[in-house]
Amino acid sequence: MKKSNSALIESILLSIIVLGSTWILAIIYPSLREGILGINWLYIAIFFLFSLHLTEIITTIYLHRGESHRAVKFHPCVTHFFRFWMWLTTGISRRKWVATHHLHHKYTDTEKDPHSPVIFGLKNMFFYGIEITHLSRSNDMVRNFNDIRNNDFLEKHLYEKHAKKGPFVYFFLEFLAIGIWAVPVWSAQLIMETLIATFYVNGIAHSKGYTNFEVNNTSKNVTRWGVFACGEELHNNHHANPTSARFSFRNDEFDLGWFYIKKLESLNLATIRTRKE
Repeated sequence: MKKSNSALIESILLSIIVLGSTWILAIIYPSLREGILGINWLYIAIFFLFSLHLTEIITTIYLHRGESHRAVKFHPCVTHFFRFWMWLTTGISRRKWVATHHLHHKYTDTEKDPHSPVIFGLKNMFFYGIEITHLSRSNDMVRNFNDIRNNDFLEKHLYEKHAKKGPFVYFFLEFLAIGIWAVPVWSAQLIMETLIATFYVNGIAHSKGYTNFEVNNTSKNVTRWGVFACGEELHNNHHANPTSARFSFRNDEFDLGWFYIKKLESLNLATIRTRKE
């Protein structure tokens, strides 16, 4: 594996400093240990699962199907919420995410694929998934990519320019709410989001599973734990039909992302560009 670049090291160090400082403050000021809302583990668990699920849903229906493949377009109010939530919870640059995904489809399972287990190995996708993804975004094509919708003032001066600050704002809000317990909750959220994206979708879905279509790559459909990937586990279907907003094609396949898209369409909050009924 290549060594991490300075930007990744900087992000890791900043996380350590923020989390470490929080523990120190909680030791000095006991009132910070439980936050404004206090500790209720049932509510914390519900919030954890809800926020994780919302992030994964927005990633698949907005970043992936909407922005990368233009298969669906959302109402402006929905789009603004999606953009804000992704900034707040992931620190993802929408521009770089879309550009990296375009590279993945153009060069699937070749040396130019930014995150193929065929090239990097499934084990490395698990242990170094963040690093592999981070390094891929230093690619010249990714740096110079600018073909995204809603590339407005807010995008350029907040979501893109200060992308990495969003998760720390999110941590601060959680810290105010539940005190020191925000540290494991926030950390677990980031870890789970990363594992689902870098290992389960980018890794396993190009290694293990079944296929419905013959394609010139190793993409597979993986049904187990699919609910966590919100349709992204139907990866072979997607590679065979990349401009389809729907990833499920068989009666025994369920695409949770498509379910949400259809619900938003029924509320006139989404327009499906390409249909695969």
